[in-house]
Amino acid sequence: MANVAGTVGILSSDLARYTWFAQSLMSMRVPLHTKYLWIMGAWVSAAVNTLVQQMEGDFLMILADDHILPSNLLVKLLAHQVPLVAPSVCLRRPPFLPSFFHETPAGYIGYTWEELYGQTGLLPVDTFGGPGCVIRREVLEAVGMPFFESDPHHREFPHEDVYSFSKCRKAGFQTYIDLDTPLGHILPAAVFPARMTEYAHGVRLWAGEDLAVFSTQRKGDDGE
Repeated sequence: MANVAGTVGILSSDLARYTWFAQSLMSMRVPLHTKYLWIMGAWVSAAVNTLVQQMEGDFLMILADDHILPSNLLVKLLAHQVPLVAPSVCLRRPPFLPSFFHETPAGYIGYTWEELYGQTGLLPVDTFGGPGCVIRREVLEAVGMPFFESDPHHREFPHEDVYSFSKCRKAGFQTYIDLDTPLGHILPAAVFPARMTEYAHGVRLWAGEDLAVFSTQRKGDDGE
């Protein structure tokens, strides 16, 4: 692992949401002397800015409590030796598109999976949502405070993440996605019994809308 220490910053409400997150956080490998900071119950911009003000070391990693982290996440992102990089993450609502974006005069336009066909490794993007990102101190010092802030051009949605990382790119620090390093995004969902046919039952996965319907029949079972 690179001989560099920094800060892992964690955002949550007053109650953390998922044990999966805590379990994977405990298994994540970090450089020696890395510090953990956990910010609870604050608005996103205020929470991230608190992390920036209190961080120690050469980098800040930003995590939220609705993710599942591979144990080598930080190791792989630090190994790229770039100022600003994030893992590949799905948005948590259907159709689960990538959490990185084109910046256009009409606003932030999400990537599609078709655009990523055949691509691997580091992908330069205009901006990203930022879960699991690693930001080097040089970026934070150059952009200044408030590092995270709402997009002043959007009144309905704050867009604090994509706007703030766009500021980094415009300050001269390219935003990268590591397409080979995935981060899990946890979502609440409900499972319903579902009638498939007159005889057969299934299972329906729902999260605000139907995500999938699974048959419970074994292969070759005629349902009799």
